[in-house]
Amino acid sequence: MSDLTDMVAFRTDASTRLGIGHVMRCLALADRLTSIAIMSIFFCRELPEALKGRLERHGHRVHLFGDASTPAGEVAEIAQAIRELPNRPKTLVCDHYERDGTWQARLRDVVERLVVIDDLANRSHDCDLLVDPSVDRRPEDYSGLVPGEAIVLTGTRFAMLRPEFALLREQTTVEAAATVRSPPSRIVVSMGGSDEPNATGYVLTALDALEPAIRDTLHIDVVVGGGCPHVPKLREQADRLGLNITLHVDTEDLADILASSDLAFGASGGSSWERCCLGVPTITLVLADNQRYIAERLAGHGAVINLGTWPDISHESIRAAFLSLHGNTAALAEMRTAALAICDGQGTRRVVEAIVGYRMTSGQAIALRPALADDAETLFRFQSAPGARAHSRNPEPPSWEGHCAWFARRLSQSCSPFYMVMAGDVVVGMVRLDRRSADEEEYEVSILIDPAWHGQGLGLASLRLLRLRHPGLQIVANVSPKNRASQAVFRRAGYVKVSPDWYELRANSPGIGKRGAS
Repeated sequence: MSDLTDMVAFRTDASTRLGIGHVMRCLALADRLTSIAIMSIFFCRELPEALKGRLERHGHRVHLFGDASTPAGEVAEIAQAIRELPNRPKTLVCDHYERDGTWQARLRDVVERLVVIDDLANRSHDCDLLVDPSVDRRPEDYSGLVPGEAIVLTGTRFAMLRPEFALLREQTTVEAAATVRSPPSRIVVSMGGSDEPNATGYVLTALDALEPAIRDTLHIDVVVGGGCPHVPKLREQADRLGLNITLHVDTEDLADILASSDLAFGASGGSSWERCCLGVPTITLVLADNQRYIAERLAGHGAVINLGTWPDISHESIRAAFLSLHGNTAALAEMRTAALAICDGQGTRRVVEAIVGYRMTSGQAIALRPALADDAETLFRFQSAPGARAHSRNPEPPSWEGHCAWFARRLSQSCSPFYMVMAGDVVVGMVRLDRRSADEEEYEVSILIDPAWHGQGLGLASLRLLRLRHPGLQIVANVSPKNRASQAVFRRAGYVKVSPDWYELRANSPGIGKRGAS
């Protein structure tokens, strides 16, 4: 990767006691930040070795606390570590149930911006931005718990998933009715990354007691985290039981596994949004107090069957719930439809856009919106401004007739993204991707900012916002060697120089798949 000059810090933990959901949603954010050339560093006290390795494989730095034995000591250690970094983070994201506003306030002198991820709404926070992705959560639930000027984003529109979930959802949504298979034969059992009580093994024992005529039709994908203490026991159980079981440990293919499933048994934590995104009907178990709210809300929406709270769940209730759906095509279809309506998989992009917080010095938010037919005249004015095309391959401005014909033709190409750059409600530029050929999965980026708005960071913001919307595409840019300002902008956006006048943004940034746009 090229000159990574920006950085975001995360404070989060994972363990058998805490689970791994906090780290996993921060990892989704960090991967998206990497795709727009923003580095991440994770400050952790508890972190399974397998999960630490995963963070590092994705290109993120990990700082494990040493002498700091108290929350106050953590702040001093974070401050020292940040001072020693060549790229000092200006933003810190705190995703931790055991840290509140008192701890966060101590960091005001360390970073410029504090972001909190929460899903409890039960304690105060000192932050500039708070994100709670819980279903049916409302900003007013945090009234009096955050500063009055803090931005509060709530609801599953902000559920932080990896990009492959949104990509697979596109297929799932179109084929939702046709892909309800009944009776269900492909089952996923996933109780979170740690599964302290071994609810996974308990569910498997219950399913093993089904009558052979049903049991023998099932293929069960068991998904556990690398830090799960029960992996040896689960391997032995998989060999011993009469079930057809595939055990997946610390897999990065969960989206594919869920997309091919007919039904899931799952804990009602953050992984609920992954199942909803792909429309997987779920029989859910509450394994921790903080999961109760999610389970009750999802059951109210009809997306899950809620078995209740561990350990007050019996083998009989597990089998009864399964048999109530076995062969019940209408119930499975209703659950799938309800689940799909809850989460669209775009939350990570929305949260990263909020974290980065692109704004003009005057306060206007910078954003992208799809180009419309009415934008033709505005773009023609930008193209015709003196000096606007000085570094273009064709420096001559187009005729009005030629521009209108090109614009109409370009709007009809739905496979090639085309956006207007907005500063508040004002159109200030254009950015688009053109597929280079029908048999080549590569796109060329073109960007044009109104000369009246030059020098305000709009180019860099536009390129990063474009990448957030399309994290899996391979993109190239033609940049004149004479245009040093544009060269610097593309480098900061993560592009790598591959020849004197060509730059490349590779599709295989850490944590980003090659599935296309999202």
